[in-house]
Amino acid sequence: MDGTKREWLKEQHRFSEWAGRGALPQGRRAEPPALTGKELPGWTLERTDRQKSFWRRGTSDAVVRVDVFALESVQAAHEYLVDALGEFESSAIRRRTDTNIGDVAFGTETVMLFARGNLVVVVRNAGREIVPVNAIARAVDAAVLGRPEEVR
Repeated sequence: MDGTKREWLKEQHRFSEWAGRGALPQGRRAEPPALTGKELPGWTLERTDRQKSFWRRGTSDAVVRVDVFALESVQAAHEYLVDALGEFESSAIRRRTDTNIGDVAFGTETVMLFARGNLVVVVRNAGREIVPVNAIARAVDAAVLGRPEEVR
């Protein structure tokens, strides 16, 4: 991404208000959760690799994709989050202070991007049936923290 676009995104998303602030203890790194398929009740883990997973709700066409990126530090994660925000061309994606997800979160009902410590997580629809992703993002965040949470 070119520097001009990056600076515009930082200004647009008020980077200076949240950059470098994380809830993990100083010096602790978060590890991507080892998703087993039990994290999202009602959803089936269809495919996973080290970085991404695909989940299907029952036998429906509702599929969500979860990407987890591990960075070297909180600051690096926040810089990467800016890059990830730049991949979406929707002006509807805004900072979400109402969700209690991650250290900082952005999104809409159908896409959620958040940072937790040195991790960046992107949860988005990947099927023909569009579903809200906030509860799924919350459950993934809980898995990162080692506190399973039921998806509603």
